Amino acid sequence: MLTIFHGYVPEVWDAYFKAGLISGNDGIRFCQTTRFDDTKKFNKMAAKGSTFYNIVNDLKFPLYVDRLQGGTYIDAYPYDQALVNEYKELLGDNFWGFQMHEWLSNYMSDLKKLNGLYKKDWTVEKIKAHIKKDYPYPFLFLESMTAEEMARYGKPESYEEFYGNMTDVYRKRQKIGELIPVDSALLMYAFEISSGAKRLLPEVGAQTSDARVQICYARGMTRKEGLHFGVYYEPWGRPPRTKEHDYSTGRPECTACCYHREQKNEWGIGGSADFPFHTEGPNGGSSRSLQKRIFLYSYLSGAEFLSEEWGVCNVFYDWKDFELSPYGLVKKYLVDFMNKYPDVGAPVTPIGVIMPGDLPMLENVFKKPLYKPAFPYKSDAYTKVLEGVNELFAKTAPMLGNENITMVNCVYPDALDLLNDGFGDISKYDYLVDLTSDPEFARRHSNICEISDVKNILRRTLPCYVEGDIHWLVNERAGGGYYLTVFNNGGVMRIIEDGEYTLPEADATVTVTFKNGASPVLCEGKANLEKDGDVYRLKVKAGDFAFIKF
Repeated sequence: MLTIFHGYVPEVWDAYFKAGLISGNDGIRFCQTTRFDDTKKFNKMAAKGSTFYNIVNDLKFPLYVDRLQGGTYIDAYPYDQALVNEYKELLGDNFWGFQMHEWLSNYMSDLKKLNGLYKKDWTVEKIKAHIKKDYPYPFLFLESMTAEEMARYGKPESYEEFYGNMTDVYRKRQKIGELIPVDSALLMYAFEISSGAKRLLPEVGAQTSDARVQICYARGMTRKEGLHFGVYYEPWGRPPRTKEHDYSTGRPECTACCYHREQKNEWGIGGSADFPFHTEGPNGGSSRSLQKRIFLYSYLSGAEFLSEEWGVCNVFYDWKDFELSPYGLVKKYLVDFMNKYPDVGAPVTPIGVIMPGDLPMLENVFKKPLYKPAFPYKSDAYTKVLEGVNELFAKTAPMLGNENITMVNCVYPDALDLLNDGFGDISKYDYLVDLTSDPEFARRHSNICEISDVKNILRRTLPCYVEGDIHWLVNERAGGGYYLTVFNNGGVMRIIEDGEYTLPEADATVTVTFKNGASPVLCEGKANLEKDGDVYRLKVKAGDFAFIKF
């Protein structure tokens, strides 16, 4: 069962229970941000004997702090180590530590902000002045390091310096407590696990590309005792203000949805003068269709926990009557879905895709280019990795709509894990795709297959097969039998002035073959399943899904 982490704000905590959002398999996310006054930050809000402390003590839910740094103004907050140790003692393994948010990609974006500042001028004062000139906000808009740290490490002039500087910062942050790394564009799973991380939490949303790469990689890397993965959902996005937006003039602004009628939010942002990105009411950010599919995919992909960025301000319309918003209704749907289908079991993944053991990071940039290449790892070997991962996990059929980089209609079934050699548990796979460029790896394993063989192997080994370019996966039910989930990820339009709608021409019809005389039953989703001779025709509405028991 998926553990859902709920953001703690005193005004809404009891409302989670009344709304049926907390059902016993839950966690607490302590929201920490620079903009709060000290009374709302960890040392005082979570002090021993406080209301928060007593709630944690009573429930003993898993707890972590969102966040130590990243994605917002960096804050060198002096966490009370005695209080941190108190929570470790109180909760044991249920105190998960601190979220280390997009730590390497944030360093890259910070360096972009500092572009034009010469190495000789890399001082605290000039770094601050350079940032303030372009980003005149209430706090210094650095996300990965303080200005003092940035000056001390110096301007990196090579990949080795770039990588070495920030991995050193990561290790130093571990002195505060256990870290939960949240990666998006630069996936550092091998380094993070090697450095002691017990949990990986990829950030998934309209701003991040290829959720399947992020999730299948995290799943493959954590298939080992003591390791876990979850999903961190973010509701940001770049919906155009009108249908007539001229993309030749640039991308639309980055916004978030905020359903709270008074625009209250857990970051204390009042408007565009407070932060580079802002809210646009209920039609900002990404769609509820995408939220629903990400939530369901998280559960069905084998994630063990789910957390949210900006979840508190979006669940309820207000903090008086606590009526669930459309965002909150999606969250409630997930809770009800899990209670109705607790037996989804594990996703069926007979093939492991193996990357080099010494690969420092994977750039998840198949739909969204970075500012510059992050590193020159053995160029031929890395090209093989990128081409193989793109083909198997990210390649899509043409898609309609304007939310087409995250949940996509892949041309290969979602029945593969991704991992580095030496991580995870390679013995769990019947077949291996070798992306290591290591002749010794091929000699050690007799079950290697070519990418060109993957579809035929899956046709032969999976209990059903879907013909058509659409996203689908199979779960083996705990009590026997299977579930097939088919996501039609195309056709969703998100416009600030018009809201959310789907394009009917993006409805998809695919053919499904069920083996061994199975009798499928459509359980959930806007879809239609009809028998046609020896196969079934499945039509799935744009932006929706089909959940089938057989």
